[in-house]
Amino acid sequence: MVRSLALIGVAVSVGLLGARVASGGPAPAVDEAEAEAEAPASALAFDVALRALGAYYDRGFLQERRGFVFQPEVEVAFTFADEAGWSAAAVAGVFASIHEHATGIAEPEGAIDGWYEVAWWAGFCFEAEGFSVSPYFQAADSPSGAFGHYEEFVIEVAYDDRGWAGRFSLQPSLALVLETFGALDEQSRGLYLGLGLEPTLVVPCACVGEVTLRAPVEVGLSVARYYEDEAGEDHRFGYATLGAFADVPLRSLPGEPALEIGVRHAWFGEALEVSNERDEDTVVSIGLVVSF
Repeated sequence: MVRSLALIGVAVSVGLLGARVASGGPAPAVDEAEAEAEAPASALAFDVALRALGAYYDRGFLQERRGFVFQPEVEVAFTFADEAGWSAAAVAGVFASIHEHATGIAEPEGAIDGWYEVAWWAGFCFEAEGFSVSPYFQAADSPSGAFGHYEEFVIEVAYDDRGWAGRFSLQPSLALVLETFGALDEQSRGLYLGLGLEPTLVVPCACVGEVTLRAPVEVGLSVARYYEDEAGEDHRFGYATLGAFADVPLRSLPGEPALEIGVRHAWFGEALEVSNERDEDTVVSIGLVVSF
């Protein structure tokens, strides 16, 4: 699972009271943007997302496409080094997938039958000159018993090109995933390569502020034994997706979350076409995302 590692700090303004006391009179006027730029950022940042989906695919593998799928996610980052030109943060998070139907269970028996998945991860994010490298360990389990425990080591590399072309950016990324215990498809442990591009345009809107339009493209490939068919043959191409998303700020709500509305279409390779019982699919989603 690719996780957002963007860090948004909380500015704290200091020094104005000291200026007033020292001079015995009113503090000098300070430009608001300048004061915000000079204020120290918080070392702790949180990303929270609540999403509802029409279907759930994980790296192309179909998990559920019946009924309601609800996915909350929380990530916390602590910046322990922030020098000129580079920074480093420790990152940890948790994700859950809760389904209307008891996915993968032949005879539902209890209240947690719909709690299909919980995943957690911990690692680091190193940033310099727009590039970020994020190595982390990730594990997943099924509280309902729908699948077995598995663990992965992930390295994500991304480039933040915002500012190069005004309000437009491409946001390229790469993810390498090594399964170290168990496997997502419950077959052989494999090595996955994900390539991503997210063309993004920020559009000013008088009624709500700046609306962010995104068209994410993702390709999933097997480096070794990741997309195997029933005969055990590995297929290089797993899937490709193309999406269209709009992030609309909700400035009237506490924390100013963004309403995320989108649709994503997926095309599957030979191995996934058989296991998913379809060669393509479309998934609609809606959610709330907030960073503080």
